[in-house]
Amino acid sequence: MMKMKGEIPVFRRCCFCLPLRYGLLAWGYFKMIADVLLFSLMLYIFVDALFMISLYGSNGRMKHIYTELVISVIAVILFFTDFIVTIVFIIGGHKKNVRLIQVFYFLSMGMWVATFLLASFTVIKTIENMVSHNTVYFMLGQTVMASCFYFVVLAVQTYFLLLLRSEIIKLRSIGEFRFVNNAAEAECTMRCEKVVVATETVKPDN
Repeated sequence: MMKMKGEIPVFRRCCFCLPLRYGLLAWGYFKMIADVLLFSLMLYIFVDALFMISLYGSNGRMKHIYTELVISVIAVILFFTDFIVTIVFIIGGHKKNVRLIQVFYFLSMGMWVATFLLASFTVIKTIENMVSHNTVYFMLGQTVMASCFYFVVLAVQTYFLLLLRSEIIKLRSIGEFRFVNNAAEAECTMRCEKVVVATETVKPDN
C-alpha cells in the first residue's frame, strides 16, 4: 500500500484501494468538473461586484466589494489555469508520459502555494471586515467554516501531490526496466549471429 523513500512516503494505491494511475485519472476528471463549477461561481461573484460598484459608486462602505472583486479575479485566473493544466495531466496519464505528468506535478505545487496565499488573504480580510463592521458575532461561524474548508482543500491537494510523486517514481522505474531488458535482448541477438557465421564457415570443409 505504501512504503517510505527517504522521509517522504511513496504510495502504491490511490485512497488505499484503487490502482494508482486510475485513481489519479479519476481525480483529474473530478478536478476538471470542480474547476468549471468554481470558475463559474467566481465569475458570477466578479460580475456581481462590478454591478454593485457601478450601481453605488466608490465610497468607504464599498471597501469589501473591492476586496471581493480582487479575490474573484485571482480565483478566476487560478481555476482557469488549473483546468488547462489538468487537461495536460489527463493526456499524460492516459499515455503514461512522465514529462507531462511532471509538468502537472510542478504546476500543482505552484497552485498549492497560490491556494494557500489566497485562502490566507481571504480569511484575514474577512476578519478585518467583521471587526470594522462589528459583525463578529454573526459572521464568526461562517468564517470558521470557510477556514475549515480551505484547510480540507489544502490537505487533499497535499495528498494527491504525494500520489503524483509516487506515480512519477513508478513510471520512471518501469522505463529503466524496459531499457535494461532491451539491452539484454540486443546482446542475445548478437550471440546468435556469431553462431550462424561459425556453422557457415565449417560447411565448405566437408
